[in-house]
Amino acid sequence: MRLTWALPPGWSVADSWGTGPEQTFSATSAALGMLAAVGGPDAVVTRPLVGGAVGVGFLGDPPVDRAVVQERLERTLNAQRRLFADDSPWYLVSLLGAGACCGYGGTGLTHAFSAFLFDAHLTPRDLDRLFAHEMFHTWNGSLIHVAHTPETPEGSQYWFSEGFTEFYAHRLLFRDGALTLADYALHLNQVLDAYAANPARGEPVETVVRRFWADEAVEKLPYQQGELLALRYWAAARRQGGTLDTVMVDLAAQARQQPEAGIPRSDLVAKLAVATGRDVEADLDRHVVRGEPLTLDPEDLGPCFAWGPYPREVFDAGFDVDASLAAKRLVGVNPTGPAAAAGATEGAPLAGMSVTNGAEIVDATLAWFGADGQPVRVTYRPARTVEAIGVVVRADDPGCVAWY
Repeated sequence: MRLTWALPPGWSVADSWGTGPEQTFSATSAALGMLAAVGGPDAVVTRPLVGGAVGVGFLGDPPVDRAVVQERLERTLNAQRRLFADDSPWYLVSLLGAGACCGYGGTGLTHAFSAFLFDAHLTPRDLDRLFAHEMFHTWNGSLIHVAHTPETPEGSQYWFSEGFTEFYAHRLLFRDGALTLADYALHLNQVLDAYAANPARGEPVETVVRRFWADEAVEKLPYQQGELLALRYWAAARRQGGTLDTVMVDLAAQARQQPEAGIPRSDLVAKLAVATGRDVEADLDRHVVRGEPLTLDPEDLGPCFAWGPYPREVFDAGFDVDASLAAKRLVGVNPTGPAAAAGATEGAPLAGMSVTNGAEIVDATLAWFGADGQPVRVTYRPARTVEAIGVVVRADDPGCVAWY
């Protein structure tokens, strides 16, 4: 197949198969349907990879340090390529600055992913998490995809395509040193807390198939289920003398032999069962099909972690959000809370706020009018610390990391 781009003078272009206005390649119809492309004056910066190169396109002035982005992309992509012994010559990333609001997201494409970045306060950790998840879809979700049948409709296997991707995104960052022991313990506690608080926890898979794109809680459910199952299966495979990596590499090899057909669900279940020694079909029927909540066995945490008390952040705006909105002035300001620490005072006329009580704590913005009538605007972390029981670091011993 030949792809030719007609470009205005002074423009360059990169797509899923390389740089330049013309590419010759072979591809499945599914791969062609997920083509990525970036064009414009000096549109793409190219960085070397082990065995290839990655192109990074910045569109709309995304709020990130471009040098940091390029370094994090290169490191994360190389770690994932090593797992699959992938020496594909090219990978493309497009980053779109999408306005001054909040958050970020992305989607995996053919030899590529595209991300939108709203938040000017994105940290390197945020970027790592976004890049690692979307890049892993190059293999799990794109190359490795469970065949859709009347018995396995789209959505019914998101526990694997999204949940295992979430597991590997963080596990490879940890394995590569981008996450410390404490970082990974924090991530696991966030997963467990979010799953415990998810109002869709306990919903059967038919709800995921029907409501995935319409209900945020349902959308998050297979991510959480799949990551917890992957933690269980990683530990089980270790007890059998192997690792889950072997399953993923075998699935990738099978997918390359039948790229259009997809992986039969029965093959996925069989490979997991052999690697783990578990009745995987029974696990899936119980926890995915019927939706019975999962629990994490402390033995599945491995040698670096244990179950114990840890300081947990919980949401605390530091004032009464609803009453303040209704009164148009700050009401219920806790003098020892986080809003007061940022300078907020009881009764100050409200000028605006952005406070979110979600699955993760994000910085809040609060504005009020001071005594001189001028607006005061602060950004602060709406949280307080309580003691909780969860994942803690057991042994700060570099040797324990080899288990993961």
